[in-house]
Amino acid sequence: MSRPMNKEEVANFLAKGRILKLATIQKKKPHLIPIWYLYEDGKLFFCTSRTSKKIKNIENNNKISACVDIGEWFYDLKYVTVEGKARILRQGDAKDIAEKIMVKYLGSIDDPNAKEYLNDPNIIMVEITPTKILSEDYTIED
Repeated sequence: MSRPMNKEEVANFLAKGRILKLATIQKKKPHLIPIWYLYEDGKLFFCTSRTSKKIKNIENNNKISACVDIGEWFYDLKYVTVEGKARILRQGDAKDIAEKIMVKYLGSIDDPNAKEYLNDPNIIMVEITPTKILSEDYTIED
């Protein structure tokens, strides 16, 4: 048995999730990549290099699909899929969010990897506004 998650469950699941599988369109074909992300105020955010394929694809077509999932077996599978529109943020708009992403994954902005990443002038932030969200939770028992 399974059931869709309610809005609160979706928000909690996305906030706690670890890897976002992001699909962009590259020359009429999907380009799928796992990335670190942050879910906040109903939106998804991620950082990447301004020269990445993701950014080039978003500049050409800002429609995306994404998925966060957990589980190894059918009975412990949970997932949320998102369709939405991506927007590249200006450098100044992204600092607080980038720091939150570093804390989520590295524990602190004082981590040497976080410092290097946060000071890299080639790193930019992308905001995803969901237009459609679907979810399924197979962990529910009768």
